[in-house]
This record gives sequence, structure tokens and C-alpha cells, in this order.
Amino acid sequence: MQREGEKTPSMDLFVVAHKEFEMWADDRVVISVGGAEISFAQVKDSVADNISEKNGSYCELTALYWIWKNCRSEYVGLEHYRRYFLMHNQPISKRQALKILKKRDLIVSDKYYTKPTLYEQYDKAHVGSDLDCIREIVREKYPDYLPSLEAVYQSHGAYYFNMFIARKTLLDDYCSWLFPILFELETKIDNSARNSYQARTFGFVAERLFNVYILKNKLKVKSMGVYGSYRGPIVRRIHNFIGRIRYH
Repeated sequence: MQREGEKTPSMDLFVVAHKEFEMWADDRVVISVGGAEISFAQVKDSVADNISEKNGSYCELTALYWIWKNCRSEYVGLEHYRRYFLMHNQPISKRQALKILKKRDLIVSDKYYTKPTLYEQYDKAHVGSDLDCIREIVREKYPDYLPSLEAVYQSHGAYYFNMFIARKTLLDDYCSWLFPILFELETKIDNSARNSYQARTFGFVAERLFNVYILKNKLKVKSMGVYGSYRGPIVRRIHNFIGRIRYH
């Protein structure tokens, strides 16, 4: 319970969108990505310090980059235009999120499991050599993360969607680690020959790296169900084939 006179921390919950959509919650900040014109968007990822032009291959990460570089709230969250963290059959409120984050570092999606390892699943669904390149980049840039990377590659479950709610300082640290890896990966692969789905390489890879960061830093997470505007639980869809579920 908040004490009398205690200031409520500032929080912005961003909803990433590339087209008009039905809002599920009125306390979100809509951020349009990749040059999309959305009538009720409060923010565009193409203003100020941004990588909006990379949206085709970075997906919602162009919004994440914008939040990292331009948002000054104490707590931040990232959801999608059709995917929200769900609590008591409603999108989570700021008050509920802040209460959880008094005891946890991150709010994330439920962990989803596959029979193959994450490495095997990625190799089947995407281009497996991407993860080999990531391994070498991590070995060179952040060798202390390598054991956690290998553990995630050999695991069978992960938090997906690049969705979270956390303290901004934690997001800053994560992004300072993540984006140098992704920018280096750009120099090592040819993304131009891939179709529009497979070209979303950096969004796919970041989902796996998110789990590496959580494991290495021993973060305390609160996992939650993710529901979408189609009024159904994502777990029923994602369980069939995680590699084919995407955000746009």
C-alpha cells in the first residue's frame, strides 16, 4: 500500500503498432513504428534518436531503441498492438505493475516450451547460422555471457515477444548490451536475400538474447499470460510452432 504523501513513480507502458487498431487499455502510449501513420499514436519511432529505418528487420526493437534513447520515465513497458500482459482478465494496470515490481525485476510473458532445444527450434524455423554468429560476437564482446548463452541454446523454454515491464535503468543496461550485438550481427550476415518473414532476423534473435540476459544477471521475473485483441490466449497458438508466430 502506498503511504500518504509518497510519490507514485512515473511509468510509461508503450504499445507498438504499425497500423490502426482497437485499443484495449486507455493508459498506454501508442508508438508507431517504421514510418506508419496511426491517427492516435502519441509517439513515432522515427523522431529524435532512432533506428526506425531498420523496422523491417528489427520489428518492435525499433520501438525499444526509441524508448531506451528518449524516454525518461522511471518504469517502462513494451507491449504490442494486439498483445498485452493480462491480469484478472484485463490488461495489467500501471498500479498492478508497480506493485509486482517492488519484489521482481521484470514482468515477462509466460515461458513457452518446445521439444527441440531453442537452438534446434531456431535452426528449423529460421537460419541457424545466425545463432552461430551470435555466439562468436558474444565470445568476443561479452565472454562472461557465453555460459549463459550456451545454456539458453540448449534449453527448451523461453520468454518470447520482446515484451516486458521493468525499471528504466534495467532497460538501459539491457539495451546497452543488446544493440551492440545486433549491430555487429548486421555486418556478418546477408539479410537482403531473405524473404520478408525471415528478414526479421534481429527481432527473432533478440527474443533468445533476452533470455540470456535474464539468466546471466539472475533477474527475478514475474511471468504473465499474454492475451491479444483476437480475444484468445497466445499459448494455444504459440505451442504449435513458436518459430512461425510473429508480431506484425
